[in-house]
Amino acid sequence: ALPVDLSVKVGISLAYLGRDAEAQGYLDELVAGGPEDCPDLFMDVADCYWALGKADKAFVHYHALQTRPDYDTPRLWAQLASCKCLCQEPDAAVNVYDEVLADRPDDHEAMVARAELLFELKRKEDTEAALADLPPLPAA
Repeated sequence: ALPVDLSVKVGISLAYLGRDAEAQGYLDELVAGGPEDCPDLFMDVADCYWALGKADKAFVHYHALQTRPDYDTPRLWAQLASCKCLCQEPDAAVNVYDEVLADRPDDHEAMVARAELLFELKRKEDTEAALADLPPLPAA
């Protein structure tokens, strides 16, 4: 058997060639092991699926990385929300930020990103409410 890093490279290559069933066979070992030992490989697979327009599969791999504090970052949140938008699930996209804010209620970056997403979704009243939740500017 191939080492997991080489197996993932083969799986990604097969995915880019459109040979999904074969690709999955090479990626199964990584998925079974979870993101604890090889988070960078999980990110590589998620980014591959994202590039191929397979947002549902990308979401699964990005979401698994949220268990890792070093990967649970604004970039990851944006990818998760974008996946849900591409899957025509705008409420689920907003929920990505709601979940982040449930754990980190004072995370201003997540608050702003949520407001930006609401604006992109043309939800004016929700955008205004999200912006109202931001702390005021410091006095000059």
